[in-house]
Amino acid sequence: MSCQQTEYISSGAGYFTSKFSISEESIKYITPGVIESIKSIPVKADKAFTIAEYGCADGGTSMPLMHACVKELKNLNGNELEVHINYEDMPENDYKSLFYFSQGLLPGPSSYLADFPNVFVSATGTNFYHQCFPSGSVNFGFSCLAVQWLSRKPCNLTKALLYRFSEVPDEKNEFIRQAEKDWERFMLMRARELSKGGKLALIMMVDGEDCNNSFLLYNGLYKVMEGLVKDNIFTEDEMKAMTIPEYFRTQDELIKPFMSDESPVRKAGLTLASLETKKFLFPETSLWQETGDAKLVARMITEQTRAWSNFMFLSALSDKRTSEEKSDILNEVFYRLESEYLHSLKDYMLSFWNAFMIIEKSS
Repeated sequence: MSCQQTEYISSGAGYFTSKFSISEESIKYITPGVIESIKSIPVKADKAFTIAEYGCADGGTSMPLMHACVKELKNLNGNELEVHINYEDMPENDYKSLFYFSQGLLPGPSSYLADFPNVFVSATGTNFYHQCFPSGSVNFGFSCLAVQWLSRKPCNLTKALLYRFSEVPDEKNEFIRQAEKDWERFMLMRARELSKGGKLALIMMVDGEDCNNSFLLYNGLYKVMEGLVKDNIFTEDEMKAMTIPEYFRTQDELIKPFMSDESPVRKAGLTLASLETKKFLFPETSLWQETGDAKLVARMITEQTRAWSNFMFLSALSDKRTSEEKSDILNEVFYRLESEYLHSLKDYMLSFWNAFMIIEKSS
């Protein structure tokens, strides 16, 4: 194997934030709407204002938004107001980097802990398809590019890594059913946690007729995986286990739980305050247009892919393999992926659509 990849650092170095640039423009875009939402949420002087982020990763990507929220709350209510920021992600998450970012110990955005008094930080490893925080305790919730991850993988796919490229109708239908259940469950758990008048802001990549080229990066990944099976680097069963448990919902699927008064989500007190969709260029596309540096762009796409997928692919490899062998295989995957992107770069210079949702707890 020819493993010439940038070192993957799983803990403490802010790897995810340094590589996952796709969320930056979207978080900037939603920030004014979030600040307006913060202004309208009831504040009790004798009680901490609680912010929760779901699917936080290492926390660095959302730090500018969290800083802006804290600044607004302090401007409105004074420095005496206590602000509690709660982060949620899976138990294996890079919480070490999260706390480094929040304390200002990693290079990056300004630390709200350093800049404002009476701010507190906590984290939980409870999956967001369960209740993560006490009932009625969350004043404002936020999640960016996380709720496409399903609570479970409905099935392994045949000749595809992402459900939308499967040619087996039963497989696609299993993903559709799971995604519908998970979307409702996610909302019901947030309904428990949100205070009356609390709000939830979500950023999600959306699927639809105009979105076909948004997901072609997954095709490049599949092509690489297929080649590795042919070269006996790993097995067909291991490749099937690498099926990605993501589902990118359409706009109709996103609004469905809010359309009927009889919906469990509506009965739980949640209403859809606003929904907007907007088209963005992938950061790599912008970089390619600005610099024409193919090697730099191919490396950037690859490292961004590795930032969100490394742990998942690692866990799909057989337990019979040693840790060193698994690491070597993953290095080879991303070495070949970079070569694939470099060879066909124009095919991967893409755009995507994001949905921006503000949801309110009315009762």
